[in-house]
Amino acid sequence: MACRRGSLLLLVLLLPMVLVTEVASGQYEVYLNDRAASLGEPVNLYLYLDNSAGAAVMGWSWGVCHDPAALELLAVSESNAISGNLPDFYSLAIYADGWTVDAAYELPDAYLQPHASHRINRVTYEVLATELGEESQVCFCSTLGTPPVAVTITEGVGGTTVVPGQECGVVTMNPIFKRGDCNGDGAVDLADSIYLLISLFSAGPPPPCEDACDLDDDGAINIGDAVFGILYLFQGGSEPALPGPNECGPDLPGMTDSYGCNTPPEC
Repeated sequence: MACRRGSLLLLVLLLPMVLVTEVASGQYEVYLNDRAASLGEPVNLYLYLDNSAGAAVMGWSWGVCHDPAALELLAVSESNAISGNLPDFYSLAIYADGWTVDAAYELPDAYLQPHASHRINRVTYEVLATELGEESQVCFCSTLGTPPVAVTITEGVGGTTVVPGQECGVVTMNPIFKRGDCNGDGAVDLADSIYLLISLFSAGPPPPCEDACDLDDDGAINIGDAVFGILYLFQGGSEPALPGPNECGPDLPGMTDSYGCNTPPEC
């Protein structure tokens, strides 16, 4: 996607962007936030520019790369710093493993003034991998495009093009599981309560997904969870907490405990 206005003057403005003259990581920083998400769930990362220690910014370019085995890029859109102040030149390109942008303003009144957190882009991904504790980085890169698009900032005063400091964003993959499937075989039945009791009292193997054994989701795994499962199965007791015993899903939003979970193969 490209937006052009002003032509010859704009080309003159853009010429310094191909000549990177210095590194200025102390004056300019670009960074992405961190988020957690579950399998098949869209997740938004935001790309920020910090020029609070530098000058007004007239233009920028960068590539942003991700692991296509872990994340699928769904969309890149302008965020609040530029959505109402679109650059006169704005070229966006999408690739299987990332995206690039080149942007520049023609008039000084439109330059991005010094600020700690200009939110430039919203980037939407879909999570494709969910292993325990797996994190996938989304990082600035200078390898996409022909020729490759470099990570640069162009100052409004003098048109000097510099390399900013860069910080990756991290997407943490939330595991999914069936609540009550303590032994990880894909079914919630008496074998799960027996497995938990052996694990707790007879030095049995630890559960493959501890969260699945916390049937009431109270943050503690104990004999009460085994009893909970038996009452649910045979006495019409309450159903295990979300995501429940029938469908794979993530832990309840906002729940914090120290339990880990490897997503079972059945999920």
